[in-house]
Amino acid sequence: MDNISIKLNLGCGTSKIPGFINIDCEESVKPDIVHDFTKVTLPYPSGSVDQICLFHTIEHISRFHHINIFNEIFRVLKTGAPFWMSYPEFSECYKRWSTNHLGDKKFWEACMFGRQLYPSDFHVVPMHTPDLKIVLEDCGFTSIICGPEPPPNEFNTVVKCVKGSVSPKNYEDIVAEAQEEFSLVKA
Repeated sequence: MDNISIKLNLGCGTSKIPGFINIDCEESVKPDIVHDFTKVTLPYPSGSVDQICLFHTIEHISRFHHINIFNEIFRVLKTGAPFWMSYPEFSECYKRWSTNHLGDKKFWEACMFGRQLYPSDFHVVPMHTPDLKIVLEDCGFTSIICGPEPPPNEFNTVVKCVKGSVSPKNYEDIVAEAQEEFSLVKA
C-alpha cells in the first residue's frame, strides 16, 4: 500500500485529470469524490499525498478559507511534494476587459467573475500573485514559481511550489517568538 501514489485534483469541476483522484463539492460535475474541502479536512493522513493540483478553483473560494485550505494541503502532502495551482490574474483580465480585447467583453467578465453556470461557479476573490506568494510562504511552501499560462491564456497564472520541511508557524509560535524578541530588546 505504501507504493501507491496518491495525487489529488481538488476542485476539479469538469476538468478531470487521469491518474488523479478528482475531488469537487459539486455533485453535478461527477467527481470521483464529492467533498467540500473548505469545510471538512481532506480524508488523507498527514504526509501521504504525492501531488496536489488546484486548477482554476481558488478564485471560487472566499479568501477567508484560503489559509485553512493551504494549511490542509500542506498537512497531507509529503515533504518535497509539489502543489500546483492556477487562476485568472485579476489585473490582467481587467486590462483586457477595459480595452475590450478581441471584442469579447463577456469572456473577460467571465474570467473576472466566473461563468456563473451553477452556485459555486462564481469568482469571489480577485487573485493577485504577489499577495498569494506571501500566503503560501506563511503556510510553509517553498520553491514558489509563478508564471503565465501558455498563449493564448497568458492572462491566467500558474503556480508551482513544494511542501517545505519546516512546518508553518502557528499562533502560539508567533507569540513565543515575539515575546523572546521583546525580552532581548528590553534587556
